[in-house]
Order: sequence, then C-alpha cells, then structure tokens
Amino acid sequence: MGVTLDLDEARGALAALPKVDLDRMAAQWLQRLQGVMADRDVGAMLLARISGTLMADPGSL
Repeated sequence: MGVTLDLDEARGALAALPKVDLDRMAAQWLQRLQGVMADRDVGAMLLARISGTLMADPGSL
C-alpha cells in the first residue's frame, strides 16, 4: 500500500535535492560569530573608557 520507487527514480529524486555545503555554512556561521564578538569587544572597550573618563572627570563629556 506504500509508495515504491525503483532505483532509477530514487537516484533521480536524490539528484534533484539541493546541494548543501556544510563546510561553507559552518565557515559563514563562524565569521558571523567572530563579527558579533568583535563588535561586543569594541563596545565593551568604549563603554569602559567612557565610564573611566566620567569617573575621573565628570565634566569631560
């Protein structure tokens, strides 16, 4: 009662599926993560510098 495919039909169905490049996807994800982490590091450094400046001289801004 189930659906049956012969071997050629199955191969054709598999060939029609989109190709997925997992290495490329992983590299892109890692690059995005590194970008986010770099943005956070820069933001944290700027915040620390501004906070330190305000603590030392509140009228400096």
